[in-house]
Amino acid sequence: EKLGVKPLLPWLNRVEKLKHMSEITPLIAALHRVGIGGLWGGLIDQDAKNSERYLLYFYQDGIGMPDRDYYLKDDAESRRVKEAYMKHMHNLHKLMGVSEKETKESVATVMRMETALAKASMTKEDARDSEKIWHKHSIAELQKLAPSIDWKRYMKDSGASKERTVNVMQPDYMRAMSKMLVTVPLADWKVYLRWQVMDDTAGLLSKKFVREQFNYYGKAPAGNKKMKPLWRRALGATNVSLGELLGQIYVKEHFPAEAKIKMSALVDD
Repeated sequence: EKLGVKPLLPWLNRVEKLKHMSEITPLIAALHRVGIGGLWGGLIDQDAKNSERYLLYFYQDGIGMPDRDYYLKDDAESRRVKEAYMKHMHNLHKLMGVSEKETKESVATVMRMETALAKASMTKEDARDSEKIWHKHSIAELQKLAPSIDWKRYMKDSGASKERTVNVMQPDYMRAMSKMLVTVPLADWKVYLRWQVMDDTAGLLSKKFVREQFNYYGKAPAGNKKMKPLWRRALGATNVSLGELLGQIYVKEHFPAEAKIKMSALVDD
């Protein structure tokens, strides 16, 4: 509670110090490593075409609202969620100590950029089609697809320099995002990346930030009325970040060897 926004200052300062577009790649890699999103995301999963190995997947991840349709449609529900999102952006900027004038400019900039990214994003229906999200690329092919990103540098900084192939789930999005990195000025990218840092970490700060994060993400799209107690949120965060490691400790204490023999026999039968 006493720290307020202080834990974020190193990241916000790093965004503010960006001097050239070439510095965006290492910054995004650093943000991704600590769980802050922006532009695209990555995950390790089983190779959908070869169950004997794992594969690195890259996917579209540039927008703040849950789905592209909220940016592009004009029905009552889309307007409701969009208005709540813009209010959330405004509130969070104010909590961070940003002036009213700069807040309004930042909200407009982020909405303009996220709307452009939403237009390039695959629909949720297509994203559920396993064939439509299967586009295996070598790193060299990925570099040609999205040349504005230094992919070798990104892979190195992400700890994935040994990977030779990746599945680019939405290549059209990556292509459009790469073009935006050429056409959109650095000043706007700094506003966008500052928002990514603020929004992705607000739930880890003091109560007023946590409350604001819930007021939008908990209520507007999800429809929750009440925030979960702190112990539930702490357990959820632990499961997301350390679930496998925690599971190993649990198994060690509560799943003896004889239980494993019984379960293995049951599964074999």
